Amino acid sequence: MCRTASVFTDIFNISLSSAVVPTCLKTMTIVPVPKKCIVSCLNDYRPVALTPIVMKCFERLVMRHIKTQLPPSLDPLQFAYCPNRSTDDAITTTLHTWTIRTHMYECCS
Repeated sequence: MCRTASVFTDIFNISLSSAVVPTCLKTMTIVPVPKKCIVSCLNDYRPVALTPIVMKCFERLVMRHIKTQLPPSLDPLQFAYCPNRSTDDAITTTLHTWTIRTHMYECCS
């Protein structure tokens, strides 16, 4: 294992065992990104947080561990933070449910 990996392994292990994230990993840079081509006010910007790469790696390791502890079946309506799921799935599911319920209402009234 290279020296850098050894150092990061030690930092991650100490952080996990003490349940404390080092302050230097908690810093991020907020960059305003325009939502539109022409910006006319502050609401036309979306804040994007740039997190240190080391913290992203740490978060990914923790996330993998947490996922192994979760029950195998998450709520079928959980779309965020699930692989191969997106807002498109959430919208499609919502529209499908709405269509079925609207049709049921029309049939029953």
